[in-house]
Amino acid sequence: IRDHCVTGVQTCALPISEMNWSSLALDVTIDPAWAGELMQFGFASVATNYEDSGRYYDNIGWAEIANPGIGRVVCLGNPNFSGSDAILTATGSVVAADNDLTLTVDGLPANQMGLFCQSPTGVRVDTPAGSAGHLCIASFEIGRFPTVLDSGAAGSVSTSVDLTALPGAAGSINVMAGNTHQFQYWTRDIAPPIAGPGVPSSNFSSAVSITFQ
Repeated sequence: IRDHCVTGVQTCALPISEMNWSSLALDVTIDPAWAGELMQFGFASVATNYEDSGRYYDNIGWAEIANPGIGRVVCLGNPNFSGSDAILTATGSVVAADNDLTLTVDGLPANQMGLFCQSPTGVRVDTPAGSAGHLCIASFEIGRFPTVLDSGAAGSVSTSVDLTALPGAAGSINVMAGNTHQFQYWTRDIAPPIAGPGVPSSNFSSAVSITFQ
């Protein structure tokens, strides 16, 4: 669940599920004029008639999100076996005709295989097929990049994207001005929180959405 309600300094209500576990992320843009100012973030909830009668929190944390480069962050990844979140960044140009896009992921588990995925639309699916992470770009239009990459000892991968032949569910896509595509990385992982110590699993990086011009 995501809501863009932080503009300046304000308090706002967010649509958290009343019945199921929910995950919430906020995008906060800091005005450079606020340099040196104290900023505080908090979380509170109320139930029926503003009586806090049934509240459970799990994995609440505050952290600065690395700049995604071009595009915007759709969601963050879950920590992998390295202890880090895998962060996807995009560099190059948002002009489709330039055909200049590079995707990089850092913070991956070392020496594990994986591949990039893309989708023009998508929803979040938590722990698909027992994964330790969540797929944030799930759709019937999702496409997987054909090249399997190795994160190596540094836990990092990078690929140059051909925008004239972007992999899609029904074949290659020629990206045009006005098109939006979301990118995420899927990796093998050893994930004690989900599968038990030493049991192979998978995980996902953060996801980035880019609207091309």
